[in-house]
Amino acid sequence: MKSIAHLFTCCVILVFICSIAYGQDAGKIVTAMTAKYESFESFECSGKCQPKIGKPFPFSIFFSRPDRMRIDWVSIHPYAPLNIKTPMQIISNKEKTVMTNAKGEFGTAKSLRLALAGHSGISTGVSHIIPRMLLPNLTSGLHLGDLTNFQITGNITINGIICYEVIGLHPKSKQKNKLYIGQEDHLLHRYESLFAVIEFDMIKYDIAIEGEIFDIPRK
Repeated sequence: MKSIAHLFTCCVILVFICSIAYGQDAGKIVTAMTAKYESFESFECSGKCQPKIGKPFPFSIFFSRPDRMRIDWVSIHPYAPLNIKTPMQIISNKEKTVMTNAKGEFGTAKSLRLALAGHSGISTGVSHIIPRMLLPNLTSGLHLGDLTNFQITGNITINGIICYEVIGLHPKSKQKNKLYIGQEDHLLHRYESLFAVIEFDMIKYDIAIEGEIFDIPRK
């Protein structure tokens, strides 16, 4: 009986040690991911956002250092029978930053930081998650690297990419956030929060992006 009890105790300790190591590895995976995004000279991605309430919508993000940014998505009215879809944009270049309002009308923003923060809710995170990692010093709000208690909870293949499934807790609310990070490319391929699931179907970085992409539309 003593040998069985001893074996059980050893197993419990081993599981505990492995869970700690696994958590540390998860933290390193997230750190490597955020550092990679911060290092990009240019970046482009597109995908789909599925809000927990409402219909899915497409989005795209273009970025070129030092701070040129363009984000496009579609705001869909929550009352489906109306079938109202409003194109939304945030565009920032050397001259100024503009953004659309709920009616799709352009207005000038005081800064890229305020434009991204102001549209974080209406875009259910699309205008925030990636830009926050690309420009951590020029943006505000939750950074994925600020999540806590990271744990690897599995592996999953997304669009042919094998990803770690990593859970992290919001530092204040303790709500679970799921990050799906490529095991080889260290890129974020899916993000799940309390409000939405954001999935990326195309990701490119350190590429040439036409300057016209960041031109401010004429009124």
